[in-house]
Amino acid sequence: GMVLAAMILGGYNIYLAIGVVILLGAFIGLVNGLLVTKLRIAYFIATLGTMSILRGLIYVYTKGIPLYGLKDPEIQGYIGVVPFPIILTLIILLVCYYLFYKTKFGRYTVSIGSNEDAAKLVGINVDKIKILVFMLSGVLCAIVGVILASRSEAAVPEAGNAYEMDAIAANRIGGGRDSGGRLF
Repeated sequence: GMVLAAMILGGYNIYLAIGVVILLGAFIGLVNGLLVTKLRIAYFIATLGTMSILRGLIYVYTKGIPLYGLKDPEIQGYIGVVPFPIILTLIILLVCYYLFYKTKFGRYTVSIGSNEDAAKLVGINVDKIKILVFMLSGVLCAIVGVILASRSEAAVPEAGNAYEMDAIAANRIGGGRDSGGRLF
């Protein structure tokens, strides 16, 4: 959201800014994936570490001051009476459903989450799939950042603080594990 706001307020085209934000999300996911797969850093530590580094960079860049003035009806609008973010969320849900239930990538992801050793034994490139999953997560987080910034018409450095605790709690309550999960 902060990158989006900085680019829009800097005079860049909204679609270019959104594209850059999504690519940045994929890059951050790639970094997390490489930290986990190549350096063998635990998921939890790698993602919390990069989150802390990125938050620090945001605070340095903004000096803790929110960026206001993002009123752009193109990404805040409605289609009929339904807000665009709801429609976008439904589209993403359908794409992810298809991706995880109807493609080899989805089957491989479920296999790795269920039993990584067995996935390796059947020839799945586990590191590649993990990196792609982290990149997908980064892209989805970038989209959420765009939606959050557009709906609040500002990018606030503190936006999303403590959301990681909600995610961790939801993972635990849902029966997830630190070492991997399962798609139900």
